[in-house]
Amino acid sequence: MGKVRSESLVAVIGIFFFILNYFIQHSELANILFHFENVLYLSLLVFFRINNISVFYTLSLFYFLIFHQYSAYPYSDTMVSFLSGPYKLVVSLLLLTAVRSVNLYIVPFVFMLILPTLTQITIGDFFRSKYFFNDLFFYIAAFALLFSNRLIEPPKLDYFYILYRFSTMLPICYILVYFGGLGYELYGSYYFFYGHLVNFVIIFGAFYKLTIDKKYFSLSSVAILINLAVFLKTMQSAHLVLIILTLCISLLAYRKIVYLAYTLAIIVAVVFIYHAAPSGSWVKLKVGQVVKASEIVSGSNTFSDVNSLGVRFASLHAISNENTVFTTLFGRGIGSIYTDTEHVFSYLDLHEFTFPKDEVDSGEFHLVHETLVRIFMQVGIIGLIVTMLIVFSALRKIETSVCTYLSVIFFVFLWMSSVQFCGFITIWVFLMLKAENHTVTPSVANNGYNKVYGKNNETLLRV
Repeated sequence: MGKVRSESLVAVIGIFFFILNYFIQHSELANILFHFENVLYLSLLVFFRINNISVFYTLSLFYFLIFHQYSAYPYSDTMVSFLSGPYKLVVSLLLLTAVRSVNLYIVPFVFMLILPTLTQITIGDFFRSKYFFNDLFFYIAAFALLFSNRLIEPPKLDYFYILYRFSTMLPICYILVYFGGLGYELYGSYYFFYGHLVNFVIIFGAFYKLTIDKKYFSLSSVAILINLAVFLKTMQSAHLVLIILTLCISLLAYRKIVYLAYTLAIIVAVVFIYHAAPSGSWVKLKVGQVVKASEIVSGSNTFSDVNSLGVRFASLHAISNENTVFTTLFGRGIGSIYTDTEHVFSYLDLHEFTFPKDEVDSGEFHLVHETLVRIFMQVGIIGLIVTMLIVFSALRKIETSVCTYLSVIFFVFLWMSSVQFCGFITIWVFLMLKAENHTVTPSVANNGYNKVYGKNNETLLRV
């Protein structure tokens, strides 16, 4: 199976299950059909594990994108069934069959998860079993980094190109969702999806089109424009910050006038939308949060004036206030909760888009909006240091290991917030570096590197 055919096949399979998963969530038979869909996907994984291991790697990665996607309205009764489950464990175990050796980092990593969790289960007060598996799969993302460069066979597909193609097929889903009446009116905007991953893919696709593909008069350009229109209706304020940060870092890294133009254009667009968007709309709400956050620098606002930032600082304050010396060092373990004993949340606007209703009603919070705060709560300062060592150790190898391409994207797909920002920008700057230096492509025969000169050559990475 040729590279082009394999890459197109992966993108088509991905968008098919993505659309199918969305519609299943709105079906009266969702709980039955969801299992049928997962078994079908797992059957494909087993087939490609035997016949084409590169497609297997990629579809394993896409599982966590496709089945993380959920219906438009957050915290609905139907959504809960589609966030996690035993199928993620099966996919992870299948991935382990493609690992030829194990990194010793796995020992402190597993230990840092087990020690605080067992402590809370036996003598602590913070463990809640209903959150255990959801938290466990949060940390499974790090296993991809631990096993980086230790796969049986190096992947031979261009994951960035596949992700880009996937993004250009998303408008098919929008059309079906729109005519199927499966979106929601939310603050005056027609809301297709809730969650970071879809918008993450949209942002990546737009950047890829502007700086790598550069075929501006094409159907893919139309698809990207449709994506951006939907992005305006569904974006979070963090996504705008991510776009601006990526452009600024690209400007500093490559010092090209085009990045300065892009950066200024985005800033002007944000200001224009803030003043032109209808009052009370979703777009006005999210752009307004970015504008308010920027005013903190000038002293016009404080962190508590920006609700999304206030919630993050309040969570850290609540967790730190309850911590003992042990939980500060080693954390509370996976499946743990925290409470607002000092009522710091009472000064904030808590609603269904900040915390699930049952958490607000019970006063026991599991959701932590900031990744680093979540890691601190669950595995403490020591666990946070171990996790960061694993991350940076893997990112240092990104220029010498094609396997790390897969693991970094996998890691970014599963982890949100600040770590996702770092992952996105790392991927992007690396991708641009390869475009600048023609292309460096792994040699399948010796698992090393060969230089390929000339941008028109057919290579493993199409940059």
